[in-house]
Amino acid sequence: MLDNIANFLNRVTTWRAASVTIATTILLFAVYLDYIQPLRDYGGGAVHLDIRFGGYTLADVLAYFDTLGIEGRGFYAGTTLFDTVWPLGVALSGALWAPLAFRRSGLVFAAAFCPVMFGTLDLFENITLWVMLAQYPDVSPAVAGIGNAITLAKQAMIPGATLAIPALPLIAILRKSRRPGLA
Repeated sequence: MLDNIANFLNRVTTWRAASVTIATTILLFAVYLDYIQPLRDYGGGAVHLDIRFGGYTLADVLAYFDTLGIEGRGFYAGTTLFDTVWPLGVALSGALWAPLAFRRSGLVFAAAFCPVMFGTLDLFENITLWVMLAQYPDVSPAVAGIGNAITLAKQAMIPGATLAIPALPLIAILRKSRRPGLA
């Protein structure tokens, strides 16, 4: 199965698609960082749930949503929608750059793993956040627990995804410069 995934990525990946994807992802991340600034004001300086390292409890969710107020919860729902786009770009960037950096299927899969898992987990995390926002003030303890578990799993992928995004293009460029016929 890993060979099939790696072979598929090798067939569909192009330098142009990988370059455009990573550039767009970096741009979207920069825009996102600016866009979410009002969330800090709505939350009274509190860190929003999806970046709380160490996780959160149902009580944390309720307290944070209370602090946000109606307008802040609406803004959080909107930022969460935008927060889904750039992490999926991280996932796609990892999936596109891994086969350019490596040819062996095991290495392609390993190199793409953290970025792809980061983007996928972020999507599911955001779904739980939307559900909790829709349920408020009667947030289900199960949804809060699942959301917290997904957040913690996503956070475990951050170092690998953060390293992969600059490292994979660098490795691919070095590989190509050593063997010009590989592109």
